[in-house]
Order: sequence, then C-alpha cells, then structure tokens
Amino acid sequence: MKPIRFNFTDEFSWMLSQYAPIVYYHKIKGNEVIVDTLRGTDELFYFVDELNKRDQKGIFSGKQQVQEIYNYNFNPLQTFKTWEPPPYQEHFSKECEIKESKPVIVVSNKYNPEWSDKTPKNFLSLGFLKKFFQKFHNDYKIYYVRYDGNGKDTEGYYDDVGSLEFKDWELLQQFKNVTSVYDVMNEYDISFNRAQFWIHSMAKHTVSCAGGNAVLSAYFGNDVLVYGHPNCKSSNRGIWKTNSWLTKLGCKKFIGTQNYEQLLQMCEMRWLD
Repeated sequence: MKPIRFNFTDEFSWMLSQYAPIVYYHKIKGNEVIVDTLRGTDELFYFVDELNKRDQKGIFSGKQQVQEIYNYNFNPLQTFKTWEPPPYQEHFSKECEIKESKPVIVVSNKYNPEWSDKTPKNFLSLGFLKKFFQKFHNDYKIYYVRYDGNGKDTEGYYDDVGSLEFKDWELLQQFKNVTSVYDVMNEYDISFNRAQFWIHSMAKHTVSCAGGNAVLSAYFGNDVLVYGHPNCKSSNRGIWKTNSWLTKLGCKKFIGTQNYEQLLQMCEMRWLD
C-alpha cells in the first residue's frame, strides 16, 4: 500500500488540535505515514514513519486551518472523521528521565506581542506568578515553561516568538522548588520542545495562558486552568472557556477565566487541602 503523505506548515494550536490527531488516526489504522512539516516537530509527530523537516520562518500557510476549532462545542470527529489524539502523556512519561517525589504543577506562560499588538496582553503576570509560587511551592514541585526567544539548538519549533524583557527568571530564583524549562534543557541536554513535553508528562495539574500553551496542556493531567486576557482578539473564543471541547485531548477538566484573582482562587480551592 502506498504511504499516506501530509504537508503541514502551521501554528502550534493547529498542529496539536487538528493535524497531529489526523495523522495519528491513519497510523493506528495500519497505514504508513510520511509528514513534511516544520523543524522541531519530532515530539508532535514521534509516531510517524518518516518526518521531513524544514525551517519555519515565514511559511505559516494557514491554508488547511479549520477555524471552527475555536468554537466551544467544536466536534473534531464530526468535522475530520479521521481524528484520534496521540497518546502524548503515555509516550513521554515513559521517555522522561525526571523523577519527582511530589505531585507536579506545570505553569505554562508566554510573554510576546500577538495579533499585531505591540504590548503583550495574554500572559500570566509577575504578580500572579509570585502569589501562585508562594501558595503552592511547599506542597508541589512546580515546573515553569516559557520560551523567551533563546533556544538551545536549531531543532526548536516556536510559535509567537518574543524576546521582550520579563523578569520571571529573577522571580524564580526566590523559590527553590520551582524549576524552569531551561533548567531541564541544560541538565538533560535536550531541545525546548522535548523538555516541555517531558515536563507536561509529569503534570498532575496545569495553569496556562490561552493559546498553543493551553492546547498542549489539554493533553495532560487532571485540571488545566487557563487565563485569557479580557481585552484581546481571543477573549471570546469558546475554546478557552470552561468545559470546552479541548477535554477530548485527554485532560479531565478544562477551566477558563479572564481574571487573575479568580484563577488563583480556583487553583487554591481545587489543589490545596
């Protein structure tokens, strides 16, 4: 039988919610699959027979995007027919070399302009992070993920890249039980995306900002709590709201809010005894 060949050049949200599940469906049906896509996607398409990668600069096409994924009640099975989320948690928890004695919370953040705005809006603020770390660092091991424009190698696949100054790394120094994605990259000599897949595979719970971060988070753990800024282009997208279709990716509960204080209160209520 002739291999099935796919060509994907797009953003993380579509890679994770649309393309990877479509390819995985064909793989588990016994087909040989070849994917031509962007460099640094080894983790997303770990299961394919052949992965051909190229540089992503300036080639996000958007031609195959199904915009309906942003809807609250989107049904991927009805839309795509051939769709099955890859078992990222199962696969990367076996591959991950990190061992923790405490339950893990993953904090997935970003700080970069989006939608032609010059000032970042959709991110977990320093004030929120400090309060969160103070409340949870004794009971949990916390891993903090944010791409800051600096990759360890040339294999990274990054979306919405930014290098604006954000003093989160200085904040992390105050909390010994908080480990960054860059700490993991350096200790195990792995790429950014491999490090974040490892980290997410350990997650009991996750707090994230809306976007590709949240889609990846939805594959892992129990609770995924997501912040979306009340005044940005993505504010009213149903995908980021509580109990949206993203639970189909694997998490047990997906909860969205547009308020930092409410986000912190919900985390406390659900994750602290």
